[in-house]
Amino acid sequence: MAMYHDLDDWGAYDFSQFFIDQRYQRKGYGLKAAQLILDEMKADGKYDKVVLCFIDGDDAAKNLYEKLGFHLTGEEDEDEIIMEKTLR
Repeated sequence: MAMYHDLDDWGAYDFSQFFIDQRYQRKGYGLKAAQLILDEMKADGKYDKVVLCFIDGDDAAKNLYEKLGFHLTGEEDEDEIIMEKTLR
């Protein structure tokens, strides 16, 4: 399951929800699915940036997002760490 939406105030897409059923984790599906979603955002072309958050301590999520080209912004929202990626 994945969801993203426009974050007009930031001039970015907000990749707000992303889940792979536990039975299918660690098989490459998450990386491929996330890349397809990022490709869709890029094709849409409204924004050049994507932001997302992950829960502090979720190293699997952090590693996945880093493989996709996201980097830490240094910002946090309570227990969530904010990352961003430039699409172009």
